[in-house]
Amino acid sequence: MGDDAATHQLADIWHDVFSNVRWGIAVASADGATIVTVNKAFAAARGYTIDELVGMPALKLFAPSALAALHEGLRTGNEPGGNHFRSVHVRKDGSTFPVEILSSFICGPDGALRYRVGHVHDISAQRDTEDLLAAIV
Repeated sequence: MGDDAATHQLADIWHDVFSNVRWGIAVASADGATIVTVNKAFAAARGYTIDELVGMPALKLFAPSALAALHEGLRTGNEPGGNHFRSVHVRKDGSTFPVEILSSFICGPDGALRYRVGHVHDISAQRDTEDLLAAIV
C-alpha cells in the first residue's frame, strides 16, 4: 500500500471514529470563538444539526451564568495539556444542562495554536446523584 493510500485509509478511519463515537466532540477556532465542526453526538445532545452548529459563535452554547467559568477554562486551556472544567450548556430549545469539558489545544507544525478541541459530556445524571446525596447528608 502506497503512502497516499495509507494516508487516505487513516483519514477514513479517523472520520468514522469522529463521526460515530458516542461522546460529544467539538472543534473550535484557535481563539475559541467559533465552532469549526462537531460530531453527531455533540449536535444531537443540543438539539441542533451539525450544519446549524458549524460557524456558530461558541458562546451561544453556554448559559449566561456559566460565562465566567468558560473564560477561565479558555484561559487555562492554553497551558500544556489543556484543561478540565464544568459548565452549563444551552440546547436549541433553551433548556440547560450541566456539562464536563475536557479540552485540548491543537498546534500546527509552527507551534501556533490552530484549534481548541473539547470532549463535552452531559453530567445531568451525575449532578442528580450528587444533589440526592447532598440532601441526605
